[in-house]
Amino acid sequence: MMEEEKEKSKSKEKEEAKNVKEEEKKEESNEKGKDVIKEKKEDEQREKEGEANKNKNNKNKDNKITVRKGDDEYIIIESDEINNLTEQEINDLKILLDKHYNRVIFFQLLNEFRSTGKLGFNEKIGEIVIDIFNVIISKIKRDNDIYSGKNAVLFSQTYFLMEDGNKKYLQEYIVNNEIFKELKFWEDFLDLDINREIKHIEMLEEKRKKNNDENKKDINLDAYKFEHIIFGQIASVCDNMISFGVQKAQIYNVIEPKMKKYNLSKEISDNIDSIIENRINEEKEKEIQK
Repeated sequence: MMEEEKEKSKSKEKEEAKNVKEEEKKEESNEKGKDVIKEKKEDEQREKEGEANKNKNNKNKDNKITVRKGDDEYIIIESDEINNLTEQEINDLKILLDKHYNRVIFFQLLNEFRSTGKLGFNEKIGEIVIDIFNVIISKIKRDNDIYSGKNAVLFSQTYFLMEDGNKKYLQEYIVNNEIFKELKFWEDFLDLDINREIKHIEMLEEKRKKNNDENKKDINLDAYKFEHIIFGQIASVCDNMISFGVQKAQIYNVIEPKMKKYNLSKEISDNIDSIIENRINEEKEKEIQK
């Protein structure tokens, strides 16, 4: 009888130890997931800052706002003077945003405005920016302009209006647009991010070969690194989908084909599951606190 009790005790201890390990692993996965999303957002920030600097170097040096129409049909706006746009310039800007390249310029300028540290708009300017965002969003489906859609999502989580002393992010004003309820938009968004990262890997590999640097690994053959890059893109887009109210089942409809395509390991899949679960719970907590 005593032997039997000892065996039961040992079995219970093993089970408890196993549960502790699983909890620790889960915690570690969650932390990794948070780090990946943070790194991804930092990379996107650096990329935007680079684009903004390029754009800045190509601008007029008279430090004045210009909205140009005519044969060239392009826009130049000194972003730190956005508060001084006239009604006519705003209307001209909306017309010019019918062109994809002007939408690219607008987001570059918005990014430059961010570099001044002024992320909040007053009510008047906030209404203008929301109106412009909605104009841009209306063109996404027509032109299959996922680049602009992605930037609308990211910048709407950066800029805010001040209402009664409280921050209200632009996301709250655009979240109900129909395009964000379409899974194809998020599938294309994810494809854009993944393809960009793959091209970046290929560029680095090409550079390595060109420099004849045999001491560095062949990046394309580094399966572990590649898998974690894909994981980073999926985790980041999941974060955005949850912020825009995409349901859990729909999120998996978007990401599962990519997870299968890139043959992600069970560990990576489990990490993604944990990130989705935690973010959904965070959003529920926010709703309760409102």
